[in-house]
Amino acid sequence: MKSRNRGRRTGAVVLALCVLALAAFASSASAAYQKAKFDKASVALTTTGLTLERNGGSAKTCTPKTAISGKVVESSFAMVSAPFGFPVLFACSGSTELEMVLYMEAQRDPLTGATRVQLTNNSGSRISPWGSYSAQSPAVPYTNGTGAATPSTINFNKTVIGSDGTGNLTLTGTFNVMYNATETVKIVP
Repeated sequence: MKSRNRGRRTGAVVLALCVLALAAFASSASAAYQKAKFDKASVALTTTGLTLERNGGSAKTCTPKTAISGKVVESSFAMVSAPFGFPVLFACSGSTELEMVLYMEAQRDPLTGATRVQLTNNSGSRISPWGSYSAQSPAVPYTNGTGAATPSTINFNKTVIGSDGTGNLTLTGTFNVMYNATETVKIVP
């Protein structure tokens, strides 16, 4: 009888340790990205066009109305805007517009080296081709480049940028991120 109870206690202890280990792993996995830095003092974004969709359909092609650039503040935040302030305006197909706030925080996973930007300060009501939408602040993958031939990129892939009364607005496409004509902007630890 004693050995049966001892076996149950041992099994319970092993189970408890497994649960704690899984909880610790899940916690570290969800908190993997940490604040990082941009390696330059300013950024300029260019794109040949982004695809905006509402509820997976009704696609619109959007391009910036003006140049997009900004200053890096405290090495980890890029405050990106159009020449005359915020938000950034895009001209979309069908003679419509999209507006976004592109404040970006640099983030890096110290285990894998993966980088991303967390769009911040993007809350509030913004304009879309379908009317106003409630903006969200997604994390978007960032790929460090090597120079003019291979610039750094921000890669939207059906990324939810907000929602209106009928569903989610998603963005697909790439921004090239440069410092000047020959130097790219990297995210570093």
